[in-house]
This record gives sequence, structure tokens and C-alpha cells, in this order.
Amino acid sequence: MHARTLEEIARYLERHPGEHERLRALREQIAHDEGIFSRANMAGHITASVLVFDAGLRHVLLIHHKVYQSWMQPGGHVEPDSASLFASGLREVEEETGLPAADTQPLVDGRVLDIDTHAIAARPAKGEGAHRHHDFLFAVVATRPFAPRPQLEEVDGVEWMPIADFLAIPGQRMRHLVPKLRALLDPAPAVAPRNAPFDPNR
Repeated sequence: MHARTLEEIARYLERHPGEHERLRALREQIAHDEGIFSRANMAGHITASVLVFDAGLRHVLLIHHKVYQSWMQPGGHVEPDSASLFASGLREVEEETGLPAADTQPLVDGRVLDIDTHAIAARPAKGEGAHRHHDFLFAVVATRPFAPRPQLEEVDGVEWMPIADFLAIPGQRMRHLVPKLRALLDPAPAVAPRNAPFDPNR
């Protein structure tokens, strides 16, 4: 996993050479810390998340997180048995929303769409001090009709949000994510659904 993630970062920076400085903390930590995937690592650890689009690329699937009290893409910590960061992110999607990985199709050839390092506040109840998440964001499209089933332990709800509303969400990460999403969606890539397109009004 460590070697594959180093390769993923290298390929990402080839596509986004202007982000070397922004990813300095990640690059410096992963160069000497193979424990960067462990959630017990309070120097910072890697997480994986997935932005799920409907088949028409008009909506994104978001969760409302109980702890952070905000709408965000599904994602979470990397399990030790994960085959890849992408696979880890897809497992979180299924756990938090009920959408199986088999009912998704990768966008951007399964490569990471965005990498972001952000601060996480301490959670004494879970024995966690303040730390950083180095989040690897992937993108997929749902290929079948899907009724979300939220994981109520940490998720208050799951919702299909219109793309325009999602792009308007403020925040530091959105400032560098929005241009990548606009490039992805305009012109929108052709998607060949396995079944009928998702209907958000079902």
C-alpha cells in the first residue's frame, strides 16, 4: 500500500504540478512514515473518500456527518486489509450509504481526483488528539437506480445534491477541487450505465 500510494502521489503531481507545496506535509510524512495509514497515528494519517455522481452527472451523493455536522462525500479511514485507497473509499461508500461498489463505475480511470490535507479536532471520547487527515478523493458514477440507506452510527442522512449546489459550497478544499470538477464535467464524459439511468425523483 505504501509503495502504491507513493506512485499515486507522483502521478497526481504530474497532472497538477502546482500543488507540490500544498502537499508538502503529506510528502514529508509519507517519505519516512509507513504508519501513515493507521488512524492511531496522531502525526497524521491517510483517508480515502469517493464523490459519487448519478448516471446523468447532475447530482452527487453526500452524507451528513454527525460529528462534523456538515454535508460531505462518503469516506473514512483506511483498513489494514484494503487492497488500495480506491477500494477503501468504495467500502466506506457502501458502509455509509448502502451503495455497493459493484454498482459504480470509476471516473478519471480510477485515478485520484484530489488530495487534501486538513486539520481534525481532538476527540477525547475516542482517545484521539488533534491530528491531520491526508484525504485522497476518487470519483465514480452510480450505474443503477439507488435508494440511499444511511449508516446511522455516524451519518445523519444521505442525499443526492445538485452539482450546482455542491460547487457552491464554501471552504478551502473546494477552492482547488471545483476547477477539477468543472474540467471533469465540461464537457461531461460519456457514461455507459449498466442499467437504466438514476432518476433522483424516484
